[in-house]
Amino acid sequence: MQELVDLWERALVERQIHPLVALAAFNLDLLCIHPFRDGNGRVSRLLWLLQSYHLGYHVGRYVSLERLVEERRVECLGRGQHARWQRTARWN
Repeated sequence: MQELVDLWERALVERQIHPLVALAAFNLDLLCIHPFRDGNGRVSRLLWLLQSYHLGYHVGRYVSLERLVEERRVECLGRGQHARWQRTARWN
């Protein structure tokens, strides 16, 4: 793991490859090392998000639509069923 972190830091300093390519390689290497008995996928996603923020990519704010849909799930489902019923009624 220490070697992986050292390689990550070196890639950021040397800038021989694009930081997003280095990030993808880091993530793949982490998953191949599989350092934890459980939760490697969750840890890799959290590290991906953290490293993305450090690189200046604010990707987390674009993946929160699920939370908004879940909060308004009943309302959305009700509207969807009503809209389908109206369309179906017109086509029958």
